[in-house]
Amino acid sequence: MTMGDFIGRSFLEQTGRATTLRGVQVRLTGFVTPREGAGWQVTRLRMACCAGDAMPFSVIVHDRPRPPEGAWVQVVGTWRPPEGKARTGVHELSGVSVKRVPQPENPYE
Repeated sequence: MTMGDFIGRSFLEQTGRATTLRGVQVRLTGFVTPREGAGWQVTRLRMACCAGDAMPFSVIVHDRPRPPEGAWVQVVGTWRPPEGKARTGVHELSGVSVKRVPQPENPYE
């Protein structure tokens, strides 16, 4: 699944407009970025026109040790709803497995 698809579906789950992620394992590919607090992030840059307009799409990964910063990884896990009923705009995954992978030929989404 692309990061954009996951984030879009996560948003729909948070707003109650869909239930397409609950309990479903997904696989995301991106590079490791650190964060303060619990977990770490898997990130992929989304490009509309050129690299200059690229935006980071990040998903917080829980329950798996953080690989080295900048490493490309493939993460398998399930969507993790936000605490309470808040719509956070933050997208999280409970990791089941993480493996290092080579940088994709096209690193952008």
